[in-house]
Amino acid sequence: MTELLQFLIEYGYLVLLIWVALDQAALPIPSIPLLIGAGALAGMGQLSLPIVIVVTLLASIPINMFWFWLGRKRGARVLHLLCILSLEPDYCVRNTEDLFRRLGPFSVVIAKFVPGLQLLAPPMSGLTGMSMSQFFWLNALGTILWGGCFILLGYFTHEILEQVVREVSEAGAIAGGFI
Repeated sequence: MTELLQFLIEYGYLVLLIWVALDQAALPIPSIPLLIGAGALAGMGQLSLPIVIVVTLLASIPINMFWFWLGRKRGARVLHLLCILSLEPDYCVRNTEDLFRRLGPFSVVIAKFVPGLQLLAPPMSGLTGMSMSQFFWLNALGTILWGGCFILLGYFTHEILEQVVREVSEAGAIAGGFI
């Protein structure tokens, strides 16, 4: 466990950058646990809180801008491609369109907090004709709120998280794997 922790301390920013970028690029790897962990390391003084937030923005915004561009250029085909992963592709597209109709541009901000919708919001924004600058700022706001919530959760609960890690490492590898 200490080797993993040392690795994350040494390469934390790079791991965070790659992990969040892959999450935003539609790979099924959740970045929320890593954001909480990065926040905890910042709370312990091992990483810089402002740099963790900036790295999260740098990992997320370019990927989302690419999805926005694809939505603008390829339209509904991009949404259908992304929805193929869901059990009900047609329902997935209709649901996203309904949300955009009801919430308007702020659905980009809210989508960050809804698994699945986080991936569909950028191409839907491009498809619906939202301006690139409006999408950029709403996406940045959503990313700051989304990333900030989980990073700050880890930052302010780092002592509890440290205790959990300590207990798991004392319990052994089998218990740690189970947990």
